[in-house]
Amino acid sequence: MAGRKPSDPQPSSDTPPDTLPDPSAPSRDGGLPDRETLRRFVTEATGRVGKREIARAFGLGPEHKAALRDMLRELALDGALVPAGARRFRASAAMPEATVVQVTGTDPDGDPIARPVMWEGDGPAPVIFMHPEQKGRPALAPGERVVARLKRVGPGRYEGRTLRRLTDAPGRIVGLFRATPADPAAPPRRVQEAGRIVPADRRSKAEWIVPAGETMGAGTDEIVVAEPLPMAGHGLKPARIVERLGPIGDARSVSLLAIHTHGIPNQFSADALAEADRARAASRRKAARTCARCR
Repeated sequence: MAGRKPSDPQPSSDTPPDTLPDPSAPSRDGGLPDRETLRRFVTEATGRVGKREIARAFGLGPEHKAALRDMLRELALDGALVPAGARRFRASAAMPEATVVQVTGTDPDGDPIARPVMWEGDGPAPVIFMHPEQKGRPALAPGERVVARLKRVGPGRYEGRTLRRLTDAPGRIVGLFRATPADPAAPPRRVQEAGRIVPADRRSKAEWIVPAGETMGAGTDEIVVAEPLPMAGHGLKPARIVERLGPIGDARSVSLLAIHTHGIPNQFSADALAEADRARAASRRKAARTCARCR
């Protein structure tokens, strides 16, 4: 029988030759885990996780305290983890790659801000900063719903790009119109500005520009309804006035402002009006019978 060469590998009596350590299992040899291992550990944990539980699971010592704190802070800034109180963390609820969102307002540059229509995660729904629409398309207005492609940019923050609009008609802007005074010294512009609309919804942080010829005859300090016009670039978005509700101090104008701002129906279909007429006629007949019995 041939003897074993000194260079031949010796089998280990503790670990089978074909068995490798599981890289997904928490390490207990006192080594700091990498970011992905730490994120997966918090995600798979039940409830909130703090530095004490992480140190116990990975066998960390006091010398790892600062590095672990920095890693948790970076994961929170990236949006992978969210603070859960008492110096604890939990995995953030990830949004799908594409979902239906509703525009709730605008940022100071006039770009829309949205939130998901369906949200089942803990805490408030994430904020979605929508990219401007393609050149030649109307800007998104508050209340509009679109299918958007999402990209996480921070904890509870996403960027969104419109994939498909879910409404054929453009959104509506309700606000106060203020005419722009003529300035003979101003340089010529491709689109002459006739005035601006200050939105009534405080979540909209930017004004809308009304080009010349799109005011519908509205005057300064008049409450109006407008719809977005096709865009030509970045900056404040253009809109045309489609309805004049009246001066700001008028009681009727204030009522109409509330109706339009809160989406209260004020126009009804022909079937609904016919049903109301039938109900009114039935009420009159009942009243007539009651009066006849009283005689």
